[in-house]
Amino acid sequence: GEGNNEGAVEQYSSALDTAEAAILQAHGKGEGSSKPVKDLEALRLACLLNRAMARLRLGKWQEVVSDTTRAMALGGETPKALYRRATALISLNEESAALTDLRAANKAVKGEDKLIG
Repeated sequence: GEGNNEGAVEQYSSALDTAEAAILQAHGKGEGSSKPVKDLEALRLACLLNRAMARLRLGKWQEVVSDTTRAMALGGETPKALYRRATALISLNEESAALTDLRAANKAVKGEDKLIG
């Protein structure tokens, strides 16, 4: 029902807010960011991928493309980033670019049972 959909939107919006706060903190701009982060790049990568997933669930396709592209610049072409970007690209009617990402994701996970985990 529509009530369930509203709850899901609220849940992903909350996840998006959390991811955005974590990204700011990782950049040294958020509240509580005075502590050094041991593995800053890994944290930024995780936050970007989490924010991309929340935005994917909210239908914010262009933002998903932006987050996943930034994530890949940090951590390489991970299957999660490629798959999430491909999903957004399909929704943006950019099938050729999506197919390129899906092929790269498939190559990255060869031998694994599933594309995303």
